[in-house]
Amino acid sequence: MGDYGGIGKKESVATVMAVQAWLEGEMGDSAAARKDASAALNINSAFIVKAISALAFARAGDTARAESLAGAMAKERPSDTIANVYQLPTIRAAVALDRNNPGKAIEILQPVIPYDLSAQRGMLSPYECGQAYLLVHRGTEAAAEFQKLLDHPGVVVNNVLGALAHLQLGRVYALAGDASKARAAYKEFFALWKDADPDIPILKDAKTEYAKLKWAHRARACGTRRSPERIDFSGDRGDSPPLLIHLRGDR
Repeated sequence: MGDYGGIGKKESVATVMAVQAWLEGEMGDSAAARKDASAALNINSAFIVKAISALAFARAGDTARAESLAGAMAKERPSDTIANVYQLPTIRAAVALDRNNPGKAIEILQPVIPYDLSAQRGMLSPYECGQAYLLVHRGTEAAAEFQKLLDHPGVVVNNVLGALAHLQLGRVYALAGDASKARAAYKEFFALWKDADPDIPILKDAKTEYAKLKWAHRARACGTRRSPERIDFSGDRGDSPPLLIHLRGDR
């Protein structure tokens, strides 16, 4: 990967690349996430690089690699407070979400609640918890978790999860049948991402979902009998279970 001029610089470069991989995983570009996470670890395998890369692998569907890195982290720093109370639980919750086990993710994240505002990965723990509640159709709890990110912009700052929280709230409201709030949340997300690359998987999914919402609204307004009571936001992932709300983009 080239000469980066010393261990410290290599760690910095690897950390930036790992963050890029995690972002790609959150946005549904799983292939790029796996590629960049592997590249980051090839440059440097510092603890922070392992932690972020593990999240990237989990979000990109390589749960075996994520678990392997989490195991290495636990052995490397068995008494590390941040690792034990936040980093490792959020990795394990991401693994549970990828394996379609939201109940397990919720269980893992309960002890993390006191540390939700620790600014680790832009309030990742409530975001993951919100995703898990959404998957089990517990809309009230899901909305409360996503709202945490919107209520603490000084903690989230410019992390991508701040914008994605609007999208997830739109999905919560759609699940609850509140089309007006759902459309408003989607519009807020689109406004924040107005300059985003149009081929980002989660953005493409969001646009498809929003189009279905608008169609349903117009159908009801016209009295069309075929207007669905609920809309299937299933995205285009062939490996997804049948869910009303789909959380991530194509793999």
